[in-house]
Amino acid sequence: MDIEHEKMIVSNFFNKKIQKRILYELTIPKKRRKKFWRLASSPDEVLDQRYIHSFELKNGKGPNDLLNMLIQHGASREKCYVMSDMSDLDGNMFLYKKLLTQWYTRECPLLYLALQGSLRILRVKKVMVRPQDIY
Repeated sequence: MDIEHEKMIVSNFFNKKIQKRILYELTIPKKRRKKFWRLASSPDEVLDQRYIHSFELKNGKGPNDLLNMLIQHGASREKCYVMSDMSDLDGNMFLYKKLLTQWYTRECPLLYLALQGSLRILRVKKVMVRPQDIY
């Protein structure tokens, strides 16, 4: 866990009135995981909505499609820092490609990415489309 990196993310993207509490909870392992569940269930209460840009990733689209979309919206091709309830990903740096592949293959419907050098969070939601809805 890189606390300085996390302080920067929280101070830039989380609602001002709860930033101190969030930083405190992120330092306690049990509370840390609950914080991510709260983020997934009620992001409007936690994140500063001015910086959120939402996208849907429909079935048939994969990690490469998502990576291209992220690059179009300002993501670098380099590494990114991960804050996640998935313990094997949390608190680590990953290449975008590896992170997106890991996320795509899991039962995790939402992904939030804070883009470096930009006050923007991309919220990506997996959307499953039934075959009969395509035709």
